[in-house]
Amino acid sequence: MNAGDPEFAAEGISGYLARATRQRLLEEDLRSLAEFERNNPQPSLAEEFPQE
Repeated sequence: MNAGDPEFAAEGISGYLARATRQRLLEEDLRSLAEFERNNPQPSLAEEFPQE
């Protein structure tokens, strides 16, 4: 956080912290999703619906 940061100046402290929190939560969600997909592989569409 930097008072000279134009985003901080435009949002104020509460907006800046809210945006930073949303960003952190999104990054955690993406990491969790990637871990879930590694641990639970799904068949590809080609495997699930073979062409005859």
